This record gives sequence, structure tokens and C-alpha cells, in this order.
Amino acid sequence: MEAKVWIIAVDSRRIGGIIAAVKPVAGEVTAAVVGTRALADEIAATGVDKVVLFETAEDVPAEALAASVAAAAKDAGVRLAVSNDGPAARVILGTVAGAIDAAVLGSVVEFATDGDALLAGKLIANEKAIETIEADGALAAIYFGPDEDIAGGSAPVEAVAAEAGADRIVGFEEATVSGLSSAPRVVGVGMGVGSRENLPVVEGLADALGAEIACTLPCCNDMHWYTADRVLGSSHNTASPELYIALGISGNPNHTSGFRDAKTVVAINKNPDAEIFNVSKYGIVADLFDIVPALIEALK
Repeated sequence: MEAKVWIIAVDSRRIGGIIAAVKPVAGEVTAAVVGTRALADEIAATGVDKVVLFETAEDVPAEALAASVAAAAKDAGVRLAVSNDGPAARVILGTVAGAIDAAVLGSVVEFATDGDALLAGKLIANEKAIETIEADGALAAIYFGPDEDIAGGSAPVEAVAAEAGADRIVGFEEATVSGLSSAPRVVGVGMGVGSRENLPVVEGLADALGAEIACTLPCCNDMHWYTADRVLGSSHNTASPELYIALGISGNPNHTSGFRDAKTVVAINKNPDAEIFNVSKYGIVADLFDIVPALIEALK
């Protein structure tokens, strides 16, 4: 049975992989683009059958149109909604899920059908196995598989009226925004840094590089070195910098999934068997406190 499928897109990241994953269950693949006309035209050339554009004003974040996208998805009879793992896309996907009464799954890499049921393959066991989940109703999924290059023509673009949600004051404490999602360079902190007293060394490297600082979940939850907006990982934030330097990070998949689209990963760890070296382009097996000061001097 073919399902009505919408891809929620606020950027073009992994769009080819998502299209390839949903093709087995979709008669027609529609991209619900929340952003600019230029983005809609870019995605229209990736192999989708149709683009529905929810155009945003320059000063309006994509998330503000979530309710409009959700209402349109419900009216269209969408049964499967899929997005990449970007923060804005996840917000919109969650709103759509509520509107279409969908089950929500993360870390999905493939889709299939079995009669009237939708099947989704979800990564489990530190991304070393796939569990098949069956959904009798609607499904909203965060795609976590590889990207693919798909040659497409030029799908029609339909612009729909979309109203941004009104601003609401939900508290008096100003939110902290780290800037990780758009940072070109990021320095990551793991438990191998040792203690709070050693953080100035990390911060010195970040200053020399003009980089944002990220951390693993234990550095936030257990050690309270940094707040949650600095945590990279499947449970928190993602980033796709040009350069990611991992300092004293073991390489747990929960954390490495947060920077899996980084262009270049450099790892410094004194444990030669650390998993972080499996996802790094360059690895330095050494005490980071011997290497980082030398890097700072070289950058100066």
C-alpha cells in the first residue's frame, strides 16, 4: 500500500537519502519546504515529485510556521512525515505529528510496507543493529541514514499561504544560545579533560580558532561544566562545522551522531583504542595538555 508522504525540509541536508528511503512506500514524494523560494527551487531539482513552499520572511524562523505546515499536512492526508535531524526540522515534524496523530520515531534509516502497515527500520544498539517498527496509523520519523546523490528534473513548486505563530513570552530568564548549529569551527570537550580547572586550556584553543565550544552529555549532566545548549548528540543538538576538534572524547555514538556531518574531524586522545578515532580524519594519540598549548601557540 502506498502512503501519502511529506518530507519536511528547512535545508537540503540529506534530502537525497530521505527521498531514496521513502520511495519504496510512496506513490508521490512531496517536499514541504519551509524557507525561501531559492531553497524550494534547489530541492525541486533533487528528485521529489512536488514541492509545497511555506515561504518565510527574512526575520521569521522556520519554526514559526510549524502550525501552518501541520494544518496543511493534515488536510493533505499525510501518513508519513520525514525530516532530517536539524533542530528546526524536528520542531516542525513534531507539530505535524500532533496534527496527523502520528507515532514518532528517531534514528530511522529505511521504510517499507506490509499490507496496510508502515514499517520503519530504526538504529539501535549503538547504531550496530536495526529494529523494525510497525505502525498501523500515521508515522513521523527523523531520518538518520546516509545521504545520496539523486538526479532529478524540476518538480513543480506550489506556494501556499502560511501565517507565522505569534510571539509568546514563556519565562523571564533569557535563553542561552550557543551558536553551535551554524558555527564553522567547534572544539568538543569530553571527560578526558579531567576537571573544571582544565577548561581554560580548551577555551584558549576555541578563542585562537574563533570556535564554539561543545561538550558530551556527561560534561553537562554529571560535571555541570557547560549547559545543555552546548551538548552535541542525538538527545540534544547537532552541528555540521567545517572543523570539529574532539578533546578527551571517547567517541560514544550518542555524541558522535551530533557532528556526523562535520567536514573534518580531528581527535586528540591518549587512548589509542578510543572509538573517536573511527570517525576522525586526523587522530593524535597523546595527552591533550601537551598538544593543545602547542596548537594555541602555532595559531597565534
